[in-house]
Amino acid sequence: PDADAPLHDHHVFSTSGSTGEPALFVSSRAEFARWVGVLMRTLALLGVGPHLRLLGLGSPSPRHISRHLVAGLLAGRPSTAPRTSAETPLPEIVAACNAFQPQALAGYPSVHALLAQEQLAGRLRIAPAVVAYAGEVLTPDMCDRIREAWGVEPGSMYSTTEAAVIASGCRVGVGMHLWEDAA
Repeated sequence: PDADAPLHDHHVFSTSGSTGEPALFVSSRAEFARWVGVLMRTLALLGVGPHLRLLGLGSPSPRHISRHLVAGLLAGRPSTAPRTSAETPLPEIVAACNAFQPQALAGYPSVHALLAQEQLAGRLRIAPAVVAYAGEVLTPDMCDRIREAWGVEPGSMYSTTEAAVIASGCRVGVGMHLWEDAA
């Protein structure tokens, strides 16, 4: 009944079915902690350390892994990060960002591009050092807006429900690092 609470020490995640077949995945607390660790390693490679204020803009669905990964990243560290998601109305995200002043953004590139547009229009006033994206294709237009707004190269993460992060970019090279120990 409470989709945010683990079910008998397990999490249940659903996929969107983007490959044609929706699916459910069950993860023990220990398995889920491993996925959070893989995400932390990936974000560290992109430049996110424990000292940076991180804002995650994932799915609002309690069955989507991104919601729980963001919660896992913020667990155990002092954070006043606002409770926002990719479906939070844009003016609310802008107000929350202006108040929180995130130093790193993680989420969908379409949301990052919208925030970059708000920055360029002067309604958003943040200076993230890292913009990490997953879940969608980053178009050249989105990338250009992010670069223009914040002067950073967006960092890619190839993520799935069944293996959290399979591969990621990094700040010093071209291409993707394959996290073969995770997938």
